[in-house]
Amino acid sequence: MFHTKDPATLHLITPLFPLLLLSLLPIVADKYVDPEFGTGAVKLTPAHDFNDYNLGKAHNLEFINILNEDGTLNSNAGPFVGQKRFDARYQVVEELIKLGLFVKKEPNPMKIPLCEKSKDVIEPMIKPQWWIRMKELAEAGLKVVEDGKIKIMPENANKSYKRWLTNINDWCISRQLWCVNYMNCPYFSKTRRTY
Repeated sequence: MFHTKDPATLHLITPLFPLLLLSLLPIVADKYVDPEFGTGAVKLTPAHDFNDYNLGKAHNLEFINILNEDGTLNSNAGPFVGQKRFDARYQVVEELIKLGLFVKKEPNPMKIPLCEKSKDVIEPMIKPQWWIRMKELAEAGLKVVEDGKIKIMPENANKSYKRWLTNINDWCISRQLWCVNYMNCPYFSKTRRTY
């Protein structure tokens, strides 16, 4: 992905670009990209990153999961299928070097989310979630206060209550964290579960 107004990259934007290691890769433009950072190009993994998920929806990208639940790569990972996720990263670099496509490696400090319990790296994956539609519940909650059937105490909390219920989103009630490498996680039995 490139910035929408970066003249140096506008000619590269194409529906499909051949990704030598795997398959065809769409290239899109978005103002989210900082053209001054690195090469000005950003990879998107909508099925494995919270920010990329929203960008994937905005650009109508395919959401491709590449992980098995044991932390190995699945059949969507092409020649890297079956490899552990960390091992595959090094293998990709080796393949790029063999193909003469590797330019350089630079440190890029980033925050890597860790599981509070197992301390393993959290790998975002799309999983089924359960939601409660809140619009009707919020409207009913507002009405009983407006009608005086329920009083909010202290009285100055009325503004916060109204603002909160007026701008409410649907609530996710599943809220699970799936341990990708659950077989090695001390907080999981051999039967998959969520916490």
